[in-house]
Amino acid sequence: MATFKTCILAHHKKADGTYTIKLRITHHRRSRWINTNLLARPEDLTRSLKLKNEILNRKCRELTDTCIDICSSLGYTVEGMDVDELVAHIKADLNGSNHFRLDFVEYMYRSAEKMNRGTGSIYRTAANALKRYAGRESIDIQEINNGFIRGFIQFLETEPSQRGANRKSKAESTIESKGNRALSLYLSRIKTIWNQAKDEFNDEELGIIPIKGNPFKTIRIKTPPPTDKRALPARIIQQIIDLPPFDQEQNQKARDCFLLSFALMGMNSIDMLMCGKPSNDEIIYNRQKTASRRFDHAEMHVRIEPCIAKLIERYSDKTGRRLFNFYLKYSDGENFNKMLNKGLKKVGKAVGVPDLTFYAARHSMATIARTPEITNKDKKQNIGGAGLDKYVVHEMLNHVDPAMKVTDIYLVKDWNILWEANKKLLSLFDWANL
Repeated sequence: MATFKTCILAHHKKADGTYTIKLRITHHRRSRWINTNLLARPEDLTRSLKLKNEILNRKCRELTDTCIDICSSLGYTVEGMDVDELVAHIKADLNGSNHFRLDFVEYMYRSAEKMNRGTGSIYRTAANALKRYAGRESIDIQEINNGFIRGFIQFLETEPSQRGANRKSKAESTIESKGNRALSLYLSRIKTIWNQAKDEFNDEELGIIPIKGNPFKTIRIKTPPPTDKRALPARIIQQIIDLPPFDQEQNQKARDCFLLSFALMGMNSIDMLMCGKPSNDEIIYNRQKTASRRFDHAEMHVRIEPCIAKLIERYSDKTGRRLFNFYLKYSDGENFNKMLNKGLKKVGKAVGVPDLTFYAARHSMATIARTPEITNKDKKQNIGGAGLDKYVVHEMLNHVDPAMKVTDIYLVKDWNILWEANKKLLSLFDWANL
């Protein structure tokens, strides 16, 4: 813990005979001296330069008490600071520069509310991890320095996984440890919101800089390994198409939605839930996941191919408000996606794919679209791919290519190119058993 002591040094005597009282700050066995606004005259001192003026003694005690209070407000994060960081913080607080306060956790929550539900949940999860580390509900943004972040990293590396934390048995929720992916995910979200706050509250042109420094400057996190490939080969997609009807409605709906996603150029479950009614066999929607981050609002146009028209009709919204009727039973995308993934366990078991998930439809669409064509298509197990151009597949997924980001602003997208590409992809399969 840091210690504070007021001192008078003989060689700091001024021309008028007075001495500036210094404050010595010792932290991690290293000391620094800073000037105070207190002056001692020769008559206030003993021969050994000890204060004998009771008023000055009281002011010195008040100063050291203030420093102790500043340290206490930082909590255990002070242990992650070096002496120079601590001195800078104390000096700023003493001269009034640290009067700016921002509850960073609350700020993260407010920011998350402006995002779509899926993206915002990641930011809220990162904010919750910060609260667990600090052991309290609020964290002032001034506390977030390099030492704080390094301590947070160590905390995440050793904290048990929160998966299943709501189970009755505590032991069940402490089996797994977090991986590097969670570490990278949380830190990137915290860094994004910290930079957002800096942009919002700092005004360098006017010299108003309440949020200083960059606590992430020297932080290096290893890139997490890529996720396991979830793409299915074309022959498995055909097997899913050929499956006989399931007895349980949930399993049948999961199978059908999986195929709808595949056939509608990788449409996500949340977009199936929210998508408006089609017009002239054309589905137009904004991809929920990225709409708020894109200049084009992630607009997507998909043509309904005849081979899947019957499947779309099966779940069409008879009220005419939306494309599908799923929203009448599922009020939010999270519950809808849970239902799909639960049903897909049975679908996966039927075709020999354990732990089949809904997102595999999107991965499979992209992979098969890119897979080169083969000449022998007599047997289903020999189904090849559509051999589509990589950039066309990129567009079908409604992704933004960083290399083409500026160019895309000036280009009018030709949806017919994507529709013909999707038609070619779907023509690889026999849809008669739908």
